[in-house]
Amino acid sequence: MRYSESRDRSAEILRIALTSMSRQPAGFHPLSYAIWYEHTAGLNPPLSRVLDKHIGDGTLLGELDVWRLHAQYVLARDVIGFEQLQEQLRTLLAQAASRAKDANAEAAQFGSTLRNHQAQLEGPVDADALAGMLATLLTSTHRMESVTADLSQKLDASAREVEQLVERLAQAQSEAMIDALTSLKNRRGLERALEAGFQLEGAAFLIIDIDHFKAVNDECGHLLGDKVIRAVAHALQAGIKGRDMAVRLGGEEFLVVLPDTSIEGAKSLAEQIRESIARGRIRRTDRNEYVGNITVSIGIARARAEDQLDDVLERADAAMYVAKREGRNRVVAEALTLHPSQMRSVG
Repeated sequence: MRYSESRDRSAEILRIALTSMSRQPAGFHPLSYAIWYEHTAGLNPPLSRVLDKHIGDGTLLGELDVWRLHAQYVLARDVIGFEQLQEQLRTLLAQAASRAKDANAEAAQFGSTLRNHQAQLEGPVDADALAGMLATLLTSTHRMESVTADLSQKLDASAREVEQLVERLAQAQSEAMIDALTSLKNRRGLERALEAGFQLEGAAFLIIDIDHFKAVNDECGHLLGDKVIRAVAHALQAGIKGRDMAVRLGGEEFLVVLPDTSIEGAKSLAEQIRESIARGRIRRTDRNEYVGNITVSIGIARARAEDQLDDVLERADAAMYVAKREGRNRVVAEALTLHPSQMRSVG
């Protein structure tokens, strides 16, 4: 969504929103900013009703609450807006086609009138008949000029509307399908890619989770936590190519999808990604120091013919939990996974 508040107004909204955010245990990050900004500015009444209830009940919002509210009341709204813009564009194009059809009908009628008069002129014509034909031609010409001018004006207006709609569609698509912090696809962007014909069967799925991320946030602050998330996203984007997809699933968890890739091929790329992240250093925002030892645990699964998206994600997630249990900073393929009922919460 595009915000249209003035600089002074938005500064005041942000000041109030930050005060509200500071009362919650969730971190200071773009998703949290978005829900509290829209609530404070009165831009999202359904979201405000939910937040008002939380405030009234004294319920505090944790990270999962923020992710859920953002997905339900911000992302979902933007997707609906995107689909509405698509429908407007379809309607506009249908109207233009209808106007062109009407103009063609008028042109056909004008042509028929000309042919009739031509046929009449091939025989003897008296002065009165000739005057009548000229009057008819003049009327038909004026009508054709009017129809053509009207069509031209309407098509010019339609062209401007199309240009505006295309711009708004691009913005809506970006907001709805792209993670704000990393610019990777989000879960909805992944689902839309699959709906658009991305071949699930035979694709390898890598779930990547940052090790001990909570400790990074607690010890170094959420700004550095955001830097770590962006650095991991950059490493993933740098490691893929072609039709490969990098996705931020939420929090410190990412996904890489490799079409038509074997487990061994996926493990090779996963090791490259793991090593690249482990070698990296991230500069702290509050001092001239660097944070090292950022590692990830990676689980791999390969989609089968009968799989739905959640099936392969569950197996990759289970593999990732095995990597956590075996000491983190490692890659585990699905053959070694635990049953989901054996998994525990680990960082």
